Amino acid sequence: MNSNNFIHKELTMKESSIIKKCNTPEKVHNWLNNEIDYNHEPNGKTLQSFRRVVRSGCAYCLEGALTAAAILSYHGYAPKILCIESSREDHNIFIYNNGDGIRSVSKGDRLYGYDQTRTYKRTRDLVIAYRKDNPHFRGWTILDLRQFDGLDWITVEDDLWVIEKKLYTMKYHALFHKNGKRMYISPDEDGKKLIWV
Repeated sequence: MNSNNFIHKELTMKESSIIKKCNTPEKVHNWLNNEIDYNHEPNGKTLQSFRRVVRSGCAYCLEGALTAAAILSYHGYAPKILCIESSREDHNIFIYNNGDGIRSVSKGDRLYGYDQTRTYKRTRDLVIAYRKDNPHFRGWTILDLRQFDGLDWITVEDDLWVIEKKLYTMKYHALFHKNGKRMYISPDEDGKKLIWV
């Protein structure tokens, strides 16, 4: 997938049109937040692919991050998402390097205390910017979605629980170190305690 081959044979005309139109991170961010509703999951939990987000017209943060990664991967961007782990509610965003530093694309049901146009030198600086509006953020990890290419995560119809499960097994960088330790394993959805490593 690259900018010279964004019309994939398995994409619908609507999907291809969105990918063609949203050819920059800024355009993807605006599309996600102006044309896609927030998914409050009224009929139960979901983890939709880009295809299902386009069809349903709604997404929450992780679905938005996956959708941004899907669209921008066709324009040559590495499909990487940043999971910001919280003691209450995690937040997931698409991140990219613009040559000068790290920037993000996000989908949310509220504004976060950060400047969407700002470039950050370090991932930690970006997380701290988001933390201004959510003091419960405590760490982060970066997931490269290319490891799921065999799953066809862009157009699959099934919920992408395998990606969520992967996030529960990854090591997170702690915003604030504990007893000299800098990494931990995030609690899973059942609320198991942090494991410091």
